[in-house]
Amino acid sequence: MKRNHFLCLILCFLGTASAFAGEDLKAQLAAKAGAILERNCLQCHRGDGSASKSKFDVRDVQSMIDTGVVVPEDAESSMLWLLAHRGTMPPRSQPQLSRLIAADSQIVADWIKEGAREFPKPAVRPVVPLQATLKAIAADLQKLPDRRVRSRQRYFTLSHAHNNPGVGEEALLLSHAGLAKAINSLSWKPQIAAVRVVDDKNDLQTHGTLFAVDLDDIGWTTEHWRAVRARYPYAIGFANLEDRTLENLEKELLELTDGREGLYLIRADWFVTTAMQPQLYHALLYDLTLPELTQRLVDKSRPANPKGMIALDLERYLGVDVVENILLGNENAMRCGFTPSGVSGQNRLLERHRTKFGAYWKSYDFKAGNRRSILSQFPLGPDFPGNESRLAFDHDGGEIIFNLPNGLQAYLLVDGEDYRIDAGPIEVVSDALKTSGSPAIVNGLSCMSCHKEGMIDPPEDEIRDFASVLGKERERVQKLYPPKEVLEPRILEDALRYQKALDATIGAIMKSGDHQARNYGELPEPVSEVARNYLLEELDLRAVAAELHEPDVTRLRAKIENDNLLRELGIGVLLRPDGKIKRAFWESSMGGTSIMQLTAFALNYSTPQFNE
Repeated sequence: MKRNHFLCLILCFLGTASAFAGEDLKAQLAAKAGAILERNCLQCHRGDGSASKSKFDVRDVQSMIDTGVVVPEDAESSMLWLLAHRGTMPPRSQPQLSRLIAADSQIVADWIKEGAREFPKPAVRPVVPLQATLKAIAADLQKLPDRRVRSRQRYFTLSHAHNNPGVGEEALLLSHAGLAKAINSLSWKPQIAAVRVVDDKNDLQTHGTLFAVDLDDIGWTTEHWRAVRARYPYAIGFANLEDRTLENLEKELLELTDGREGLYLIRADWFVTTAMQPQLYHALLYDLTLPELTQRLVDKSRPANPKGMIALDLERYLGVDVVENILLGNENAMRCGFTPSGVSGQNRLLERHRTKFGAYWKSYDFKAGNRRSILSQFPLGPDFPGNESRLAFDHDGGEIIFNLPNGLQAYLLVDGEDYRIDAGPIEVVSDALKTSGSPAIVNGLSCMSCHKEGMIDPPEDEIRDFASVLGKERERVQKLYPPKEVLEPRILEDALRYQKALDATIGAIMKSGDHQARNYGELPEPVSEVARNYLLEELDLRAVAAELHEPDVTRLRAKIENDNLLRELGIGVLLRPDGKIKRAFWESSMGGTSIMQLTAFALNYSTPQFNE
C-alpha cells in the first residue's frame, strides 16, 4: 500500500513537472512568435494610425483576435499568417519590408495552433540612473591618453529607453545598430568608424546603454557638433538640484574635456531619427563638409538650402562628369527606364555613373500630366547645353544615391533644376509607412528605409527595345540604355560594395542570437525602424518618467497633479487612464525651450551649463 502511495506521488510529481515544462515551452513559443511579428509586421500594423488600414497591433494578441486576423488554434484561417506565409504580405511593391522566412513562419503557425496565447511580458530591467551614466563617462575619459583625445569624444545614451518598460530588447538592439549606421552614413572618412560600447550589458549600473565616438574618426569638426547641439531638445542642467552629485559630476566632465563644446551626451534614438533627416542631415553631410559649400556664403532667402546646393556641387566632389558621360554615351553612364516603381506612380529613369568612391545613381522622376515624361518618346534628356534634342524628356526632380568613401550610401533629393530639396513632391512619391512621421519621402531617412540592402534591382528596361527613335538618335539610345546583361553586373557590384560596408558597420550587432544566420533582407533596417518607433509611438506616463530620469512614476504623477504650469502645458493628459502625448509635442519649442525641458524644470532641473 505504501509502495503504491509512493508511486502515485512520483507519478503526480512527474505529471506536474511535465505540465510546468509544457507551459514553459508554450511561453517560449509565444515569446518567439511575438518577437517575429514585431520584427516583421510592426512597420504597418501598430494599431490606430499605422500604415495599413487594419487597426490591429501585432504586439497585442487580443487586438489581432478581435479583428479576426488571428483565429486561435487555426493557422489556415488566420489571415495574418496566411498572407505572410504565401508571400503576398507585405506587398511586393514594398521590397524594403522584411518577409517571413520559412522557420519564422512555422513558429507563428505553431503559436496560433497552440491557442495564440498572450505574449509574455518582458523581464523588468534594473533602472539605469543618470548618475551612473555620468560616472561611466568620467571613467571612460580618464582612461584616454590626453585632453586632446578626450575633447573629441561624444557620448550617446539609451538609458531612457532601457528604463522604459514599454521598450523591448529588440528595439534596444536596433537603436544600437541604428546609431552605428547613422554615424557612419554621415562620415566622409574612408574607414568605418568604431562606435564604442562604453559600458557592458553585465555592468550592474549602466547595462550596455552608453556609446562613444571620436569626432576625428568620422571627420567632424566642432561645427558639426554645434549643429547637432543647436537642435537638441533634451539638454538639461543640474544646478538647482538639492543633491549636488550630478552637478559635481558634470563639472568634472567639463574639466576633463575643456568643456568648450558642452553637451557631451545626447540620446541615441533622437540622434538617429533627427540626424538622418533634413535639415541636420544636409548640414552634417554637405554644408559643413564639402569644400565648395563650406566656402560659400549663406543665402538667408533659402532656409531649406542656405548654401544653394545643386547636384553639380556633389558631382564635382565625387569626380563625376554627368554631362560628359551622357553626351559621349560611354560606359560611365548607363540607363534603365520603366513605368511605375515602388515609390513613384509615374515613369522613372535610373542612370548610373562611376565615381572615385564607387557609384553615383540618379533617378529622373515626373509629375502626372507631364507630356515629356513618356520615355519611349523622349529618351534622350535632360535638356542642357549640348543636349538640346527634340527627344529630350523634361523631368520634375530626382533622387541621387552614391557611395561614400567607406562604402555606405548617402542620398540627395533634387528638383527639376537640380537644386537640393528636403522632400519629394507628394504627388510624385510617398511613403505609406510614415518613416519620417508622415507620408513624405524625406532625404536621407526615407531613402535608407527603401535601400536597406543597397541598390534595388530595377524593373526590366522598356526603352532600349521600344523607344520610337531612328538613325543617330537610335544609336545614342542603344549606348545609354545597355542590355540587361551589361547593367546587371554593375548593380550587383554596387549592392555587394554596400553590403560589405554594412556588415563592417552593424554586422556584429545585428547578426547575433536569433539573427545570426540571416541576411540583411530578412532583418529590419535599423535606422528607419528606430525612427518609426521614435516618431510614431506615443509617450505614456511611464515613458515620460523614463525620459525625465524619474524612477518614481508616482512622484511624477503627484508633481503633475499639483503643478498648474505643467497642466497648462498639456502634460496633464498623462493623468488620464491610457493618457499619452505625441513625440512632436514633447519636443516642440516655446521660446527656444522644449516642452520636455519645461517639464524637467518643474522637477528642479535647470538649463545646461556650457563653458564657452
